[in-house]
Parts: sequence; structure tokens; C-alpha cells
Amino acid sequence: MSRVPLTGTLKGLARWGLILLVAGLPLFLGGVTPAGVLFARILALVIAGSWIAAMVIEGKLKLRRTGLEVPLGLFFLLAVGLSFKSVYRQAGFTALAEWSIYAVAFLAAVNLFGKSAWLRRLAIVVIAVGTGLSGLGLLQYAGVLGHAWWSSPALSASYVNKNHFAGLLVMLIPLTLGFCIATEDFGKRLLFSYLLALQGVALFFSFSKAGWISLMVSLGVLGLCLRYLAGGYRRGVMLFFTAAAMFSVLAILLWQPMADYLLGEAGREITRGWLGLALRVKLWGIAGRIFFEHPYLGSGPGSFPLVAPGYRPAGLDHLLDYTHNDLLQLSVELGGGGLLLAGYGVVTFFRRSLWYLQNQTDRNWGLRWGAMGGVLALALHSLVEFQFHIPANAVLCFVLAGLVASGWRADEVSS
Repeated sequence: MSRVPLTGTLKGLARWGLILLVAGLPLFLGGVTPAGVLFARILALVIAGSWIAAMVIEGKLKLRRTGLEVPLGLFFLLAVGLSFKSVYRQAGFTALAEWSIYAVAFLAAVNLFGKSAWLRRLAIVVIAVGTGLSGLGLLQYAGVLGHAWWSSPALSASYVNKNHFAGLLVMLIPLTLGFCIATEDFGKRLLFSYLLALQGVALFFSFSKAGWISLMVSLGVLGLCLRYLAGGYRRGVMLFFTAAAMFSVLAILLWQPMADYLLGEAGREITRGWLGLALRVKLWGIAGRIFFEHPYLGSGPGSFPLVAPGYRPAGLDHLLDYTHNDLLQLSVELGGGGLLLAGYGVVTFFRRSLWYLQNQTDRNWGLRWGAMGGVLALALHSLVEFQFHIPANAVLCFVLAGLVASGWRADEVSS
């Protein structure tokens, strides 16, 4: 067998492995089950192994430059060092294994999905799976199908928790919207508009207020990008004011008497959830105390659930597994050093993404515009949830980030 067919087969295996990872992981309750973790680890090994083997055969061990290699590499070196240093080594190595999957997903998306056909293929599969789960969730909400693992009246489809499912939807909706903008075919635009509406209805009935707000902010930012970076005045203004109108509706629904009047039990589900904010504030207080005792290098990767019980305040009867703020949990476990590296990577990603949106006009512009919106929405949602500890959502977010970065040009990366 010649080298070219073999390397093509290996790269194809890696590409389909990533597509299967993104599409299949949500079916394992968002990837939080032991089977889901095993599924993700096996596919990550297949993706990395096939891709590396293809590069070895080609004699080109080279990665596409994004400018994120340095912070990503330093972050992993810091995490490895802290895992060996920590008294909670097993937790550290477990966290490293999880983060390695996300790194493989990001790098594979950057290097293997830059071509238009594969990028669109991946995006279509993601949208199809997400829309299918939206339909499943609506059938569960209507009582046609059961949902034994979650007793709340809110919609959560194959996920354990409504907020976790909302995290998936806030990434899918901007991506689907990007498809609507990217295509000039009326039939395709009509189809994706229908899928967009189905996803939006599912998000509404998830009653995830953080999901609603993060999506609205993301849509507002995307509208401003269209207006000021791409010259799409009408589209940008329309999208911006759509987000503003959604904010207004949300404000009305969150007013208890109006919510009760309009939606009955569903309205009470919306407003009842704000009680969780008091719990989050207590968790953030615990995380703050731990951080100030370990400000530079943290308590060790994956250590928060093991360290937090020692800081439990009187009267708090809740499982201390997550801070419900991924940025805060990162600062607790990796200290100021990890926080600075992660912050540098995030700022670099959005700065270069905005440069791309302003200076590039390739046919995948709309898709990457929507993918950036999805990354932004989940990042905002994670400030009051633990979205990056839900493997299916974290993998998809890093894949979307990789799809955006795959469009960056060398002159932009070096700028």
C-alpha cells in the first residue's frame, strides 16, 4: 500500500473519530457516566494515534500554528508538575486525563478540519445530533417519553441536568445561525431556520436562566461583530435588537407574578431556580478561602472536592464537588499561575477570532462566526455552572474553538 492512501486512511480515521466523539458523548448523560468516560478516552487515543501515525508516515511532524501552543503547553506542564506535587495525585492524574481529551479535540479540529468539506460535515453532524436531542427533550417534556434520571419538570433530554443540556444548546444555536448566514440557498436557509427554532424552544423549556442570559449576550456580541467587523449592517442590527428583545421577555418572565400568570408551574420553575444563587455564593466563598491559602500554585488539579469539606460552613448541607464557577475552580486548583495561563489563552483566542472576522471573507466565515459565538456562550454560562466538567460540552466547546482557529492565517497568528 502506498503512503498516500495509507496516510489518507489514517487521517480519515482521526476525523471520523472526532465526529463520533462529539456526536456520541452527549448520549452518555453528557459524558459523565463511567461508560462515557471510557468512550471518550478510547476515541481520543484513536484520534491522536491515527493522526500521529499519518504524520510519521508523511515525515511531517508539524502542527498548524495558532498562537495558542505556548499557553496550552505551559498550562499542561504546570498541571503535570502540580499533580506530582499534590497530596491528591490520583485526582490530579484523573483531571489530566480529562484535559488531555480536550486538547486532542482542539488540536484535531485545528489541523484536520480546516478544509471546507470536513468543517461543514462536522458542523452538520453536531447540529443534527443537537436538534435530535432537542426533539427528544420536547417529547419528554410533553410526557410522551420518560426521563427517569431527572425529576424536574424542566427539559434536559439525554443529560442529567437541565443546565448541562442548556450548555449544549447555547453552543448549537449560534452555530446553526452561522449556517443560516453562510448559505445563500433559500431552501437550506429555511431548513436551518426550522432547526434553529426547535433548538430555541428546547432551550426555553430547559428553564436554564444562565443559559438564556449567556446566549443572549453571545447573540448581542455576534450582532455587533456583523455590524462593525463585517459591514453587515442590517443583519447585525437585527440580531442585536433580537437579543435585546429576548432580554426584555426574560425580565418579564422572571418577575414572579407575571411568570405564575403566564406559565403556571413552569413559571414557578423559572423563578424557583434563583434560590440556587445563594448556594453558589456559599460555594464561591469556600473557593475563595482555599484560593487565598494557596494563591500561587493552587491545591492541585482535581482537588477541590477533596479539599472543600474542610472549609464547609455550619448549616451547609450540600455535596461539595464543584464551585459552580469553572474559572474560580481553576484558580483554586491551579492557583494564580494556571489562571494567568488560561486567561492569556482565552484573550488570545477571542482577539485573533475578531481579527479573522474583520479581515477574512472565505465561504466558511459564517460557520466560524457562529462557532465563536458558541464558545463565548458556554464560557459565560460556566461562570455560574460547571460546564467544563461536563465532558460532552467541554469537548464540543474545544472543537468549536479549533474550527475557528483553523481559519486563522499565518500573518494574523504572527501579528
